[in-house]
Amino acid sequence: RPQTVRSFPAGMRVFYLTSEFLWPPLHGGRVRSLSQLRLLLSQPELSTLHVFSLSEVEVAESEMVALRASLGSPPSLTILPPLFHPIHLRTHKLKLLEVGLRRLVYGTPYLFGKWRSPSVEAALGAELSRHSWDVIYIDHLGMAVYLPLVRRLCPDARVVVESHNIESEFFEQFAAQKPQPLRLLVAREAEA
Repeated sequence: RPQTVRSFPAGMRVFYLTSEFLWPPLHGGRVRSLSQLRLLLSQPELSTLHVFSLSEVEVAESEMVALRASLGSPPSLTILPPLFHPIHLRTHKLKLLEVGLRRLVYGTPYLFGKWRSPSVEAALGAELSRHSWDVIYIDHLGMAVYLPLVRRLCPDARVVVESHNIESEFFEQFAAQKPQPLRLLVAREAEA
């Protein structure tokens, strides 16, 4: 039986949540995310697109201007200043310890523990509450750790979760290169 596809209303408001500031486009993940933003911006129904991102380094105003220019600087686009969050955990030992303890105590997979942060959750909640959103676009699987917040604050919004990679395969490949007992721990992450 054919499914009915609901079309978006004119004046569509999209909130785009991503795990990293997208400029400069130095690797495939950023290139893909920028392509998705361009595609969203080309939709005639779109009236507003807000981009909420994270960064572990300070982002210069010139980089924000360059990102906006690369997307054509449309009036519908708002790029929020990226929020600090540790991304490369080997250089953020306390965050790595927190993620490990969360895995041990609560069973939270590394990928979700890595992106979970009370400060990010508070800032994200504040931004989501500012407007009514038609679509919440979650770019990268790890950011789906905020899906319960999104569902609570935006119950009527459509939610898109895009996974650029098959994350379990990364853990399987990593596990194959490691000695025991690290191999066993990483293999469990692949399963999670």
